[in-house]
Amino acid sequence: MEPATVLIDGECGLCTRASHFGMRHGRPGALRFLAYQSEEGQGILARHGLLDEAAKTMVAVVADRAFVRSQAVVQVAKRLRWPWRAQAAVWLVPRPVRDAAYDWVARRRRRW
Repeated sequence: MEPATVLIDGECGLCTRASHFGMRHGRPGALRFLAYQSEEGQGILARHGLLDEAAKTMVAVVADRAFVRSQAVVQVAKRLRWPWRAQAAVWLVPRPVRDAAYDWVARRRRRW
């Protein structure tokens, strides 16, 4: 499985804690986390035309394909070790429902 580069909001506590979880429970070499505010993060976002989206969503780039919102979450979950990888089953939920739940959390993430 291709590794994923995951761009998060480096100023968000929830995002930072989620990236630490991914680093602890991810398969070796499968996940790389970057703050979207970093120079490298900005370059990746620019290449994918996502500079305006970054403040609102997590972005996972796999094999030069960018995934946002709940699709990014699924890409991260697929790269976790068992039993955490089971979270990838969320892809069974229709994408509009997953994205609505993602947006609900994203709007509140800085408060948490």
